[in-house]
Amino acid sequence: MATPQGKIVVTHINADGKAAFLPDLSVQPVQLPGASIRRIWDTPAVPVPKCVIAPGDVSPWHSTSSVDLGFIMAGEIVLMLDGGEEKTLSAGDMFIQQATNHAWANRSSLPGRYYTFLVASQMGGERRITHCVNC
Repeated sequence: MATPQGKIVVTHINADGKAAFLPDLSVQPVQLPGASIRRIWDTPAVPVPKCVIAPGDVSPWHSTSSVDLGFIMAGEIVLMLDGGEEKTLSAGDMFIQQATNHAWANRSSLPGRYYTFLVASQMGGERRITHCVNC
């Protein structure tokens, strides 16, 4: 399922010290098994992918060396953990994941859309972030 296109508006402080707009950005979605991902903003410390899980799809199992803060924008998706637990999240719900191995499933009839803010974490005394497998 394709992620709808939209523009990304970014502000900054210009040479005169005033707030100004940078040129609008457009990012093409990446199609993965079970998901469509479009990174809306990506810095070494905080990548921000927008994810869409189509009805009936399941993402690959993956983990990140980060604290992931997420917000469900639309639909309903299931967060599955490798320990066997799962929770259903709906529009308006938020999640915080701490380097856990997980997968997403959409058991509903509508697309599930969410944003995730990946914040670098300390693992083994080293500050780092790695992106999820297949993302």
